[in-house]
Amino acid sequence: MPFSTPVATYRLQLRNGVDLDRAIGLLPWLRHLGVSHLYLSPPFQAAQGSTHGYDVIDPTRIDPVLGGDDAFLRLANAARDVDLGIIVDIVPNHMAFVPDNPWLADVLRNGRDSEHARIFDIDWDRGRLHFPVLDGTPADLLANGDIGMEGPSDDPRLRIYDRFYPLRLSPLSEKLAGDPALLDDATMARLLDEQHWSVGHWRASAADIIHRRFFNITELIGVRQEDPDVFALTHRWIIDQVGAGRIQGLRVDHIDGLARPGAYLHHLRQAVGDTPIWIEKIVKAGEDLPAWPIEGMSGYEFMTPVTRLLTHGEGLDTIREASDGAVPADYAQEVRKVRRELLDDVFLPERRRVVTAAMAALAAADDLRADLDEAIATLASLWPVYRSYAADLVPLSKLITDAVATPEAARCKALLDLLRAPDDPLARAFAARFEQLTGALTAKSEEDTVFFRSVAYLPLCEVGSEPDLGSLDTEAFATQMRERADRTPSP
Repeated sequence: MPFSTPVATYRLQLRNGVDLDRAIGLLPWLRHLGVSHLYLSPPFQAAQGSTHGYDVIDPTRIDPVLGGDDAFLRLANAARDVDLGIIVDIVPNHMAFVPDNPWLADVLRNGRDSEHARIFDIDWDRGRLHFPVLDGTPADLLANGDIGMEGPSDDPRLRIYDRFYPLRLSPLSEKLAGDPALLDDATMARLLDEQHWSVGHWRASAADIIHRRFFNITELIGVRQEDPDVFALTHRWIIDQVGAGRIQGLRVDHIDGLARPGAYLHHLRQAVGDTPIWIEKIVKAGEDLPAWPIEGMSGYEFMTPVTRLLTHGEGLDTIREASDGAVPADYAQEVRKVRRELLDDVFLPERRRVVTAAMAALAAADDLRADLDEAIATLASLWPVYRSYAADLVPLSKLITDAVATPEAARCKALLDLLRAPDDPLARAFAARFEQLTGALTAKSEEDTVFFRSVAYLPLCEVGSEPDLGSLDTEAFATQMRERADRTPSP
């Protein structure tokens, strides 16, 4: 029966020579293999030269490099003809922080007064949007020809390397657009000073970043899906295609980056009806998902027990014994050490915004900022999961309360009280900021760092797993699968 619950999906990574018309040619082969649903990587218009599609610049249209909206319509019709469903990977958390993003371009020109400013998660009170993209001073780049004026007087832009940054409309930008040869060091300094954005050295100016990043990737900017108008705009194409019967499932990328994931998923469910929804989510051993209206997660929670089932226990012990001295002796301690290093260096903009939210929620005086900053770093270093869902009013789990029941967490009581607070807007804002930090911090400290140090047994150094897990026997595996089926049963 067409478009039933997926039996077997085939993920197709678009781009790099694979467009939607080429996907059409694969459909008979996929059907012959027994595939029930074609699962597409994000097909939306992405940053120029994107190799993966998760750096979206316009979620309301299919990328022209993939064939555009007409090609998607052809694919949907061809898939229907051979009884194949289509699952689309959507990216609600972030967009590309590049000047060819049309909504961001308008923000660069008009600042917080832009009609598109509310789309992006920007701390305007901290200053100007900042691009840490330079490898020298602006004067150095001007001398080398890496900076110059582009465009007419009604659309002036500053070329920096191969990108074109919209300039604020002003007498100076209009004058320079008419005569680019007038751009010298002094004039450029005046021009940069009047912009809603700034640029700085890529190594030295990260502290000036005021937008929420995806992890520590500056060229991805957070999207405010908690705003109903932003949700409606960024999901317009998706909802239309679901309504037209061209999409039979959605995979939601990086759910933990959103301010209130639970609220988002309930909103999405209302928008797409009974269309299946899966989320990218990593759960720790002993962690349960909240009661969200979804069909399940995207596979990490399945592959880890499979890996453990296929791992010979005695062989694993032998490998670990042989690696003694070559890998960290205590995985958890190594993670905490790396987290603190990242908090003190890589995640300074994110840490600062969490402190600001805590100050507001606690009505704290300025002289308490340093103490709160240290308490937040301590609590984030101890956090045992990617994130809690206190922003959605989900109680802290026993896994969390046990992890923070330590003497060093005593200074964190006021913060934990905020996470347990009722639906107070300032407490929820703190919870969202803190949880957005812990998700990124966990990923960067564990899967991006310590996994590469704790490689006694490589199969357990995979996203969704942990290097210190043990093997599973068939009975334990079967128990986990029954519990999983109970949580997300197939109809």
